[in-house]
Amino acid sequence: MLQFALLGTDADQDTVSLAMQGQGFRPQDVGAQLSQNRAAGENRGTFRWVVPCPSASNLLYEFTFTAASTACDRAQTASLTIPIRIDLSNKPPEITANAGTTPLRAQPGELVSFDLRATDPNNDLLSLSMAGIGFTATSVAAELTQTTTGNVQQGHFTWRVPCPQEGKSLYEFEFTAKDAPCGEPKTSILRVAIQIVNPNSAPQLTSSLFAGSTTPLPLQQLPGSVLEAKIEGTDVDKNALVLTARGVGFELAAAGMSFEPHNGQGRATGIFRWNASCTVTAPHGYEVLFELQETTCNPQPQRRTVRFEVQNPEAIAFTPPNIFTPNNDGLNDAFELPDLPPDYCTQRFAGIKVFNRWGKQVYNSTQRDFRWDGSGLPGGVYFYLIEYSNQRQYKGYITIAY
Repeated sequence: MLQFALLGTDADQDTVSLAMQGQGFRPQDVGAQLSQNRAAGENRGTFRWVVPCPSASNLLYEFTFTAASTACDRAQTASLTIPIRIDLSNKPPEITANAGTTPLRAQPGELVSFDLRATDPNNDLLSLSMAGIGFTATSVAAELTQTTTGNVQQGHFTWRVPCPQEGKSLYEFEFTAKDAPCGEPKTSILRVAIQIVNPNSAPQLTSSLFAGSTTPLPLQQLPGSVLEAKIEGTDVDKNALVLTARGVGFELAAAGMSFEPHNGQGRATGIFRWNASCTVTAPHGYEVLFELQETTCNPQPQRRTVRFEVQNPEAIAFTPPNIFTPNNDGLNDAFELPDLPPDYCTQRFAGIKVFNRWGKQVYNSTQRDFRWDGSGLPGGVYFYLIEYSNQRQYKGYITIAY
């Protein structure tokens, strides 16, 4: 708005009136106003004009102001012409951001945000816009919200960094501040580059089942026995981890196997359990694939295969001792069999009996961990009979030597 004061006076203290005319236009048509405040011998006027946007060919406006007074039917006037030229020169707006040094570095999943501020030296209205260089900002879910405070346009940029497109890790965002003057609009551009970094480390899959080996490992288990093992996956990048186990060519449950995972962020565990069947066996064993998957841009899944076999108890070597020396020297003082054939399914240790050379029973026990110290019997050869619940027997001799 353009505003200035006018003063009309009369030396004879006659009443003074003020009038306004435009040269080639009517002041009221262009929004010009003249207010008056009369007093004895004077009139104080205030000119106000909200300058419009004219065409480039009509920039000069001449206003003529007339002060008039009348005395004895004789009018006296005085005029003042004020030319006003509208200046259409326009300075570009200014735009800044508090993003810091670019390119910014961010990992997938990270939230990047910063503020923008646009001002105009001419106090023109402003707008902010955002575009991607070589991509559309909306396609990568980047957002720009705006607020207006006086002649300041403010913006807030937010972007949840996604997995980058293949072969593209640098994303440049272009922010444009544009004014709306009477003349030619001006723009200012600010670019902010964001580099997506994804230093993904491979997760680790560990268990006593495979102990770091990448080849299928055979694990033998006696029929009727139970194997239970913990599987663990960890990730230094704290990515979401998922543990799975599946049979290669068979269902886990059909082989008496189960797997209970507990997945999580940066760590996953699982319990594998196998009840080795006494009746259902696979001649070539069972292969189970354990897999650890991570949720990230460039996942590096880890896999381990373990072969499980039902052990043939008949193949277990049993070589009992044939002499012991009960002389209390702490060496071989008793007859004991820690390597007895195992208990499994319907085969259970029933007992051991020891006889002298004339067939008289001198010792017996039903405990697998028996320990016979000779019972003070004289040295010589004795015979033993080991029996199992399925009628299996083992016979041999043992010598007491002092």
